[in-house]
Amino acid sequence: MQFAGGISIARLAEEWERDPTWVEDAIREWMLHEIPLRDGGLKIPRRQGRIERAEDLEAVREAQGALFE
Repeated sequence: MQFAGGISIARLAEEWERDPTWVEDAIREWMLHEIPLRDGGLKIPRRQGRIERAEDLEAVREAQGALFE
């Protein structure tokens, strides 16, 4: 497998000092996160992402508030 830049999996594995299988798995995982769930990937819908980020932010604010009480 080669990328648009002409670098191969083997060369990338050598640069990253990893096994070629690990590199392929890492690339596959990254690509799946770029494909929407409805198309078989792992990318969550924007609305769901906004809800999750808002919940995380609220949890941080609550923790900060408890810290200064």
